[in-house]
Amino acid sequence: MEDLDAATLGDVKAWFDANYGASNAVLVLAGDIDAATAREKVAFYFGGVRQGEPISRPDRWTPSMPDIRRDIVYENIPAAVISRTWPLSNGSPRDNTLLQLAARAMAAGRGTPLYDALVDKLKIADGVSASVGEGQLASAFTLSVALKPGVTPQAAGDAIDRELAAFFAAGPDPDRLEQVVTATDISLLKTMESSAAIGSWLAKGAVTHDDPVYFLKQREWIGDVDPHALARLTQSVLSRPYYELIQLPTPVPVAAPSNVADPTRMPDPGPADTKIAFPAVAEATLANGLKIVVANRPNLPIVSASLQFSTGALAEDAYGRGTASRALAMLISGSRRYTAEQLQREATKAGVNISAGADSRQSAVSWTMLAARLDDGFRFVSDVVRHPTYPQTEIDKALDQVAPQFDAYERNPLQSAGPIYSRAIWGEDHPLGRIGTREDAKAVSRDDMQTFHDRELGPNNATLYLVGDITLEQAKTLAQSYFGDWRRITPTPLNERGAATGVPGRIILVDAPGAAQTSLTVGELTTPFVADQAAAASLADSILGAAFNSRLNMNLREEKGWTYGFTGGVADTPTGPRTFTASGTVEADRTADAMAEIRKEIAAYVTDRPATAEELERDRTARTLALPSAFSGNSAFLAAITSAAAYGQPYDRAASSGARLAAVTLDQVHTVARQTYDPARLTWVVVGDLSKIEAPVRALNYGPVEVWDVYGRKVR
Repeated sequence: MEDLDAATLGDVKAWFDANYGASNAVLVLAGDIDAATAREKVAFYFGGVRQGEPISRPDRWTPSMPDIRRDIVYENIPAAVISRTWPLSNGSPRDNTLLQLAARAMAAGRGTPLYDALVDKLKIADGVSASVGEGQLASAFTLSVALKPGVTPQAAGDAIDRELAAFFAAGPDPDRLEQVVTATDISLLKTMESSAAIGSWLAKGAVTHDDPVYFLKQREWIGDVDPHALARLTQSVLSRPYYELIQLPTPVPVAAPSNVADPTRMPDPGPADTKIAFPAVAEATLANGLKIVVANRPNLPIVSASLQFSTGALAEDAYGRGTASRALAMLISGSRRYTAEQLQREATKAGVNISAGADSRQSAVSWTMLAARLDDGFRFVSDVVRHPTYPQTEIDKALDQVAPQFDAYERNPLQSAGPIYSRAIWGEDHPLGRIGTREDAKAVSRDDMQTFHDRELGPNNATLYLVGDITLEQAKTLAQSYFGDWRRITPTPLNERGAATGVPGRIILVDAPGAAQTSLTVGELTTPFVADQAAAASLADSILGAAFNSRLNMNLREEKGWTYGFTGGVADTPTGPRTFTASGTVEADRTADAMAEIRKEIAAYVTDRPATAEELERDRTARTLALPSAFSGNSAFLAAITSAAAYGQPYDRAASSGARLAAVTLDQVHTVARQTYDPARLTWVVVGDLSKIEAPVRALNYGPVEVWDVYGRKVR
């Protein structure tokens, strides 16, 4: 409507001149006139009309229906109506003409098979009709059934399917088809008595079929119809997927009960039970050093498992950068028993869903399995973990993806924000500051992966965690059967991460020409993990940036409308300094403004506008009430147990989460916030169109400014 309202008289005239010309018009003269007179009159009265430009237009476009599509709508009607529509191509005009006969032969009132069956015999419908609608780009065959009150669309749909199948098998009744052909011919001939009707036929044929006497062709096709051929044609069309519209009567409103909740007031939820039903945890160790940790949850016949190794990227110096992650990722590419394709089939057969990966200090193979198929699950995973073959054919497939992956990375600099931030924080030579390159990805060889596997993945360097419908005794028996003869190894000692060499307080710019948004990542290294402060630290995080209603998100998203979301928080790690990071994308022209707001919020949080009692209670309540639902499945308990082990805490530490959150005081939140966030040491990574954002960012004077490429190389 805005376009129409804005149109001027000049716009309308221009449109008329462009689209209305002699070459885009059909003129029909029908009645008491001969061709010579018609030509003379048309030349005199219309010969001066400009020819106009030829009009480009779509000619044929048949909708594709790979499957049945169904919509349900409510109307002010007494009973349901089912309408099925099959798209028809305009590429076969003869077929579409004959389908009009089929529609009349199957459902054109009493005496046609669908009407007789659904209305008179089964008494589930009040009416049945079928028709073919011709369109400029495509046509459609539609079958409509008006149901009797109380008949369900499901029951009617089944009956329609049966009657259509019967029609396909028997075909149209020859006598009935002859009646339809005769009635159609009589109808056509009667219209020929009217000059206006003849003109309409001529115009329609010329416009839609480029043949003014197309209707005479249709008459020939109808007169030559064969009942068996018509049955085959109808079956070929109506056996395809269709669009079904089910119209249902609008439900009659019922009177509301007298005692109802007041929708203008938030109901009081009452006291909540936030206790976590943490299962008992038991452990054992095999003779070869494999540790087993089991949490029995027999409520569902399923088990979640994770075989975790104390190794990762920090152990790969002797193998090549990226070896750990590649070796774990390709465990499932082939084993001593199975090829990659066979592994996928065996996993499905055994009911196993498996994944593998590695980070800096931990590598893990995780899977789920059915309690009734534990033996199959252990057998499958044992083969995958202990006997990978790393087929060169699968490695080559992975290598073929290297170039496209890095091409995509280089073409979208916004993807570089995370890697660039890690390098800026930790330093170029630090293990956590490395940015993978094409050369790194291509350099990892089969020998590197196999050697890493053989030297670093072994029973005395692993813990098998199991949560679900399994007991410790079952786990020990299965582990002994499938991992008991696994030989010990001498793994590479994990190097400490070392001190970070990144210089804090810098702004790193990365150019993303033409980017409509800017990626902002800001943060700093902060204090190590302290178990007794963890609850207070998590609430401090929530208030500042980790929750939806945090200060950062409410400012940048809800108040300013500059971003779809901006979040931040501290990434815990068992040893060494942790990293506080806040990130999101903002409108490009608000880049510097957003940076100023972020710095303002962080500075105020540790100075003149610390967390309030209201904010603490809001986030404490939200976190506490969410605890039970967070621990509803085996995977949540498995993650809690493995995390507790990594941090040297009791396996059931999560069970006390509610009590620890309840014990946090406002003073503790203030203290941990001051220890964690330092606005003077913030490192900024800004990825966007530098032609638009660089000058305003530099004008902030938040520290030295450097421009890097997507691989962390300084450009200027």
